[in-house]
Amino acid sequence: MRLYLRVLLREPANIVVIGAVLGLVVLAAVAPSIWGEQASRLDPLAASQGSSWEHPFGTDSLGRDIFARTLTATRLSLELAVLSTGVAAGAGVLIGLLLAAVSSPAVRQFGARLLDAALAFPPIILALFFAAIFDVGGTGAALAVGIAAAPRFARFAHTLGSSIGGQDYIAAARLLGLPRRTLMFRHVLPNMAEPLLVTTFLAVGFAIMAVSALSFLGLGVQPLQYDWGSLLAEGIASIYTTPMAAIGPALAIAIAGTAFGFFGECLALAADPRRLASPRRRRRPRAPEKVARPVSAEATLQAPHTDNEETHNEDAVLAVEDLRVTIPTQGRTIVPVDGVSLTVRRGEVVGIVGESGSGKSLTLLAIAGLAPYPAVVTARRLEVAGAPVRGVPESLAIVFQDPTSALNPALRIRTQMTEALRTNGKLSRRAAYEHALDALRQVHLSSPELRMRQYAHQLSGGMRQRVAIAMGLATEPALLLADEPTTALDVTVQAQVISVLRSLASQGMGIILVSHDLGVAAEICDRIVVMYRGAVVEEGRCERVLESPLHPYTRALLSSIPNPAAGRTEPLSAIPTVQEEGDVMGCTFAPRCPLAIARCRSERPSLRPVRESQRVACLVVAAESELALESEPVS
Repeated sequence: MRLYLRVLLREPANIVVIGAVLGLVVLAAVAPSIWGEQASRLDPLAASQGSSWEHPFGTDSLGRDIFARTLTATRLSLELAVLSTGVAAGAGVLIGLLLAAVSSPAVRQFGARLLDAALAFPPIILALFFAAIFDVGGTGAALAVGIAAAPRFARFAHTLGSSIGGQDYIAAARLLGLPRRTLMFRHVLPNMAEPLLVTTFLAVGFAIMAVSALSFLGLGVQPLQYDWGSLLAEGIASIYTTPMAAIGPALAIAIAGTAFGFFGECLALAADPRRLASPRRRRRPRAPEKVARPVSAEATLQAPHTDNEETHNEDAVLAVEDLRVTIPTQGRTIVPVDGVSLTVRRGEVVGIVGESGSGKSLTLLAIAGLAPYPAVVTARRLEVAGAPVRGVPESLAIVFQDPTSALNPALRIRTQMTEALRTNGKLSRRAAYEHALDALRQVHLSSPELRMRQYAHQLSGGMRQRVAIAMGLATEPALLLADEPTTALDVTVQAQVISVLRSLASQGMGIILVSHDLGVAAEICDRIVVMYRGAVVEEGRCERVLESPLHPYTRALLSSIPNPAAGRTEPLSAIPTVQEEGDVMGCTFAPRCPLAIARCRSERPSLRPVRESQRVACLVVAAESELALESEPVS
């Protein structure tokens, strides 16, 4: 709490705003007991008098003190405004989040159209409409204003919820098996805190003016009660004789509306976790723990594995056959992943490489059950840890490309790592905490106790990536999907992350690594899968594929790697770019392939074995291999 106050009081303008709001709250609490009797006292002899020392704002037609009545009306005016805002925020945010995070796509679109229709009308017009339906009075006016403002909250929550729902940390939370209510209230709402606070307190200011407007028109507070709006209506009648009778309530409405609006912005700034990072606690970090020496790259590449690549291998943690992802559009159906089949065994690292847009990341999301709407995933076989996948599999974890978006910025690392372990009573609070600490130590993160208390923005890029890996390890998965985990990291941190992944594989975990960097793939992967336009064009053991590639696309990828030993004047090699329109009937790489023949443009090649532990989808290479076998002398 002290830290929140320190952030709030850091700016002088915040002090003024906080003072004004606190003054209004205190005034609402004490004004009726201090000035209530004076505000109700009738004095016909002093009726309709102007400003004086005894009556600063003058008196009304019954001789009641207008200044005392204005102060006393603070309580009812704020109560009605808070009631109105509570109705608007509670109903609107709930409807918006349900549409964004829970409803089906059809219901979501229908609800969005209804919100658009409601937003077409000014809120004050809707408030007048609902006020005519409800009973005349202060409560009816507050409910009318609240219902009129609810569509704006709903649209706000729907827009922000949809944006936040597409973040990687939401996908990771879904993969951990968190229920929808936890996703909504633990992950989505905290990340809406800053704009939600601003919008809510702005709505309080709007509600003060709107309820006062209804009272001014005679649809709100009725005698014998009074608020600022009803006092303003009475003061307008005598504005030429006692102008303060109208100016006083008008000033109160303006000051209260402005103060609450700015107060929301102050709270939003204080709610930002980046401003709450306090350097006052500085503990000496623990000495780095001794870890086992990582397995060398040569040892990893030469790890003994059988050459049987069939998907019915009993030791497989992942078996995929004919995986397809289709996206229906108005004109045609797009197939970004077309017939991918692969196997990952325990302790094996399989790398997927290819250009951007080749379908690597979408393949991982499809395996994890996280393919974005409206993508449709089908497969002849899709098993994780020997069990068919139903929805989001629990036996795998995923590490996204950007660790910043994979971690929730509004929650501490402790909360993010333990919530999946505590869901449905899996572990107690203490047991989940210790289990999360073990996962952080497993990825060699220094001072894990300190990291558990920190937010994502307080960690470096390498630390965030290791925390993201540890979050996946905390659930003890059999398969880890790593989507370019070393991207945007410096060379030293890349080596640390590679060491962590290699250590996990040595402990028996199956890993799929997506990477653009063939050097990283060569250092850690046992097998390489090369993808182009959603299909696998070559697959085999890492050293075979990288040392003697068969497919022209694989050769082009390897030749595109800059050679430091080349001269400065030597041009860089690049794959020729060809404008491709529509679907390709034959080989998808044929328009860019220098070896393409007429048959390549009409016949789609299948993935077939050509060498030992190496398969390729190329008609030319397959033909050359058959000719080579026929020309070999018989022994």
